[in-house]
Amino acid sequence: MDAQVIVGICAVVATIVGALIQRTWNWNRDRAPRRSESLEYGAIREGSAFSVHDLVKVLDLRESPSRGEETTGVARLTDSYLIRRESNDGNGAIFLYSTSGELSGECVSHPTKHQWGEYASGHMAVNRVIAVDLEHLAAKNMVRVTNEIVFRGAYDKRPQETFETHIERPVRSLTFVLIFDPAYPCSSATGEAKLGRGQPRQLTGEHRPLVTQEGTMLYWRILPTKGKWLPTEANYILKWQWGPRKPAAAEVTPSSREAEGS
Repeated sequence: MDAQVIVGICAVVATIVGALIQRTWNWNRDRAPRRSESLEYGAIREGSAFSVHDLVKVLDLRESPSRGEETTGVARLTDSYLIRRESNDGNGAIFLYSTSGELSGECVSHPTKHQWGEYASGHMAVNRVIAVDLEHLAAKNMVRVTNEIVFRGAYDKRPQETFETHIERPVRSLTFVLIFDPAYPCSSATGEAKLGRGQPRQLTGEHRPLVTQEGTMLYWRILPTKGKWLPTEANYILKWQWGPRKPAAAEVTPSSREAEGS
């Protein structure tokens, strides 16, 4: 056989093999990692069936912290997941919520297809679960699941408070948005990550929280530093400082206005 023909055949084979290796590498990189534990509640078992391609947590703190000794602050969390079915190993998604105060919640995107109740945990004083039935979600399809949670007496610590979340299933991106009352603005914030069980907490580098709108909004988006998935079992902690209390408009007296103008 002519040497040039042999070289040509070898080049074609090398190209095909290279393409197959690249395709396999991309497939492995994109594939959602399998989780080590399966969450279950009632008739709902999550297994390894689902991944999250977009997770957004909006915490409204305009009624926190408490305004007096005999009252408790109220915080409202909108917890929204863009979920993709990866396999048939599970029939629903399970979401865990814990607090040192009181909480109530519901799945507003699936109002007739979820369960709400207690679960046994020593994590905090109050532990609750929302289990959402996703049995009819077809493989490789996506659906938005949104829960609304109300915390009472949970975010009353001054001058500093924290909000954290655990990565319980494969997640591509995580976004926090916190909204503050102008009377109790956020003065500063830091983000920490614990990237696995037994790992120390560390300050996030390029993924730093952003305080904006004169301290009335806090934004923090976290993307994977390696691959396309956040580390399984990671824990992300957002810490913020309450700014000094500002008087409401109704509390500004004529004399104080004159003092400001002098």
